[in-house]
Formats: sequence, C-alpha cells, structure tokens
Amino acid sequence: MRFHWSVLILMFVLVGCKPSKPSGVLSESRMVKILVDYHLAQGMAEGNDNETESRYLYVQAVFRKHRITEEQFDKSMVYYCEHAEDLSKIYIQVNKRIEASAAMMGMDTKTQLKYHEMSNEGDTANIWTRRKFALLKPNYVENIYSFSLDADSSFYKGDSFMWTFTPEYVIQNGRKEAFAQLIICYENDSVASNTQMVSGNQEMTIKASPSRKQDSLRIKSVQGHVYLPIQMEGETGFRMLMLTDIALIRYHKPGAKPSEPLPVEPTDSIETDTVPDERQAAPSERLSPAQLRDAQPRDQRINVVKEKPVDPRLRPSRNINQPIRRQNR
Repeated sequence: MRFHWSVLILMFVLVGCKPSKPSGVLSESRMVKILVDYHLAQGMAEGNDNETESRYLYVQAVFRKHRITEEQFDKSMVYYCEHAEDLSKIYIQVNKRIEASAAMMGMDTKTQLKYHEMSNEGDTANIWTRRKFALLKPNYVENIYSFSLDADSSFYKGDSFMWTFTPEYVIQNGRKEAFAQLIICYENDSVASNTQMVSGNQEMTIKASPSRKQDSLRIKSVQGHVYLPIQMEGETGFRMLMLTDIALIRYHKPGAKPSEPLPVEPTDSIETDTVPDERQAAPSERLSPAQLRDAQPRDQRINVVKEKPVDPRLRPSRNINQPIRRQNR
C-alpha cells in the first residue's frame, strides 16, 4: 500500500506542475472567436485594388471588435505556433464556425466535403488515411510537408489522382506564397506530375494523370509535397501555412482492370535488417552463436601488395635534397 500511495502522490505532483500559458497569451476559446473574424477579414481583403492596405484595415477592425491589441494577438500566435497540438484544436473549431457562417450566407460547402465522405473503394475513392491537418513554418525544418503512398492492389493502370486541401495562411507580414506538387511514379521510372502555386485561402485541387505512353504502365507510388519558402533576411513577424481537410482522390478509367502491384524495394538501408532474427526461428532451427557471427555482414578487404623494402645498405651516401657543391681544384 505504501508503494501505491507514493505513485498517487507523484501523479498529483506531475499534474500540479503542468506548465501554464505565459501571461498575456489569449485563451484557446478566445483565439477561436478572433481567428474566425481574422480569416473572414483576410477573405474580404482579397481581390481589392489595394489588397495590402485593405487587409490591414480589416484586421485592425477585428482587433477593435475583440478589444485586444495587435501585440496581444502576435504574442498569442507566437505561443500557439510553438504548440502545434493546441493550434490544431483551435483551427478545428475555427473551420467548423467558418463553414457554418458560409452555409448561413448561402455559400456551397458540399463540393469540398463530398471528397471526405467517399470510401476508399470504388472507381472514385478517397484513399487518404493520414492526418487531415498539417502546419508549415518558414524555417529549414518545418517548411515542407510531404507524403509517399506505395501502390497496392487497388491501383489500376491508367489511374488519375487529385490531391485536395484547404490552405490557411496566418501572416503578420510577408507574402502568401507556397508551392504544391503531385507526382505519379511508374514502373519504368517515368513520372506524371503537376505543380501549382498556393497563393490564397481557397480550396486547392491538384490533378495528375498519365500520358498515353504511361497509360499501360503499372504505378509504383504517388507522392506529393507542399513547400513554404524560408523566411528572408530582414523579414520580421510570424508567417505560417496550415493545411486542413486533406484528401487524395483516385480515379479509375472506364473499363480498367486491376493489375498486380509492383514489389516494393527497400530504399532505406536502416530499415533493412541484415542480421537473422533468432526470435523468429523455430527451436530446431535456432542459430548457434558461431552461425550468428558468420552471418554478420563483413567489409570486403582489398589485398594490397606492398613494394619490396629497400635494403638499408643501399642508402645514398648523401642527402638527395642537398645541392651538389663543386670542389675547388
């Protein structure tokens, strides 16, 4: 019982020591309300003659509405950018409220949502099984989001693909500029690709289809990435890009038949186990220590034949680097 009480005391101490938000950082519930108006203001500014000035005026109106300063908003965004899980929860609520506002104004939101309601079977299917949310920051570590999906039995020859997501820029100052690419890799190492610029907050759809020569080839993999440029020297303020509602749609052409997928070749030597696993062998087939030692990978050694050593008795009587001096006669 003494042990159990010590565990409980330790748990209470850990819960009590959970770090709290710094002073001046807005709460998550308040950030949801502010960011909804913030993105609506960004959308209203797009397409105006002077978009930069309009964005500034609309955003300042949002700050006045919620009775906060720009410094409070900036400090809160810097904090939540460093805590991606909290930011993800905030934006899930932000997206729900924006979709509800769009529906009240009569805007059609079914086009985007129909992709996520698809199953992963059928001639047209959503085969995305990963997270539907990603966060990019303009540094050398977090400025690229990428995926690679190996082909399986559900991939047919002649398939086309469409990668769709909704970009959400959150920018204090700077440019709305990112690049997205979708690539189909085939058995002969050829590719079909499509590249687009991500310059706004509208839904992105990137399609890639095979050429006539690639129409009869088996697919090796489907890859995609989004690249956010690095923050330039002298550029200040936060800038990030969020990808939400990610989906990958696969289209079978009419009359297509399934083909055997290509064998997946290991590309990373770290993932390839070169040592026999003794745990997987049957008791009668268990390897001895000598067999395990012999099975270890060994480096190839080159037999180098050295030159015959020079007989020390044949050394020159003088240093060859010394100049020859003439004797006076």
